[in-house]
Amino acid sequence: MLKLPIDRPTAICLQEDGINWMNTGQKRIVIADPSLPQSAALARRLATSEHNILIASCHRRPFRIPNQPHFSETVIAEDPLRVPGDMHVIGGSRATKRCLEEYGELQLGEVHFNQANLRFYSKVEGQRLASECGWAIPQTWLTADELPKQINTFFVKPATEGTGGLRAPRKYRQAYQLLQNPHYIAQEIIHSDTTLGYAFIAQRGQILAESAHHEIASMPKNGGSAVIIERSLDESFIQRSREFIEAVKYSGWGLLEAKRDASSKRLVFLELNAKLWASIEFSLRQDPRFAELLINHTETETRVDSLWFVNRTNLHALRMISQRRIAGKRDLPLVEPNVIRSIISKNLPRLKIKTP
Repeated sequence: MLKLPIDRPTAICLQEDGINWMNTGQKRIVIADPSLPQSAALARRLATSEHNILIASCHRRPFRIPNQPHFSETVIAEDPLRVPGDMHVIGGSRATKRCLEEYGELQLGEVHFNQANLRFYSKVEGQRLASECGWAIPQTWLTADELPKQINTFFVKPATEGTGGLRAPRKYRQAYQLLQNPHYIAQEIIHSDTTLGYAFIAQRGQILAESAHHEIASMPKNGGSAVIIERSLDESFIQRSREFIEAVKYSGWGLLEAKRDASSKRLVFLELNAKLWASIEFSLRQDPRFAELLINHTETETRVDSLWFVNRTNLHALRMISQRRIAGKRDLPLVEPNVIRSIISKNLPRLKIKTP
């Protein structure tokens, strides 16, 4: 088990394959995936405390967490996970998987992340578990020869979390070509005006923190990361998500995603992302227990019911923002507000920006 607690003044002494955490008297926190928004969100909060924050990257270019000059050093390392520290913030799915396979369990703050969560890295296995718990799931095709010619468009995505690749609707011919590679699967298109997200921390199925949202805009438009999200009041979705987490005895953090079919109104399970999620900034502001449990931090950011991740903004998002303002919804807090000013100056010069 890789145990890197923040709530102790000294590090756990661990020597294995070159790792050697020695007692230092000061907490040394390593940000192992500094370019990811989930890592940045936690790092910003950690930087407000007395911790020695270290950015460790395998990339040969510098990283900077926006609006936070409090980082002590940046280290270029072939393997950031081997950089000594009292705590590692591991935001990415690949690093999370590697740590689970090597150590069996992760611990961030008070939360244990169990190796059993790796079953959700297979999108097909995750849907099988959801189906057994009563969720509707999209019809899925694993090979090109299985694709029915009478269906015009499919949603194509990687079969395994953390492997990268296309996530987008594709016509039959394109989907057929992509599924020549077992890296991809194809699914039926679930027609819905939004994607629902249930972010959570759980231990043995018991929910310790939660935040539900729906995506107003995404980048890319279909199946991408959230650009604008808003608190969800869909109680049936929230309750179904809680029941599923309890049924599979999940331990750790994650984000469950679903859609409500526009015609049948049924809830359709899409996937459970067993990792820290890109929109965690919204969850941290919605439920202060996230920061308390993960990094022993008292949340001071203003609670919000919607959030705009401006660094992912596309034209679709700008159109949605315009519609919100026409409808009288003018208060939309921003993440990384400096990024959007150039976008606004070129696209919507009359739009006034309100920062948190």
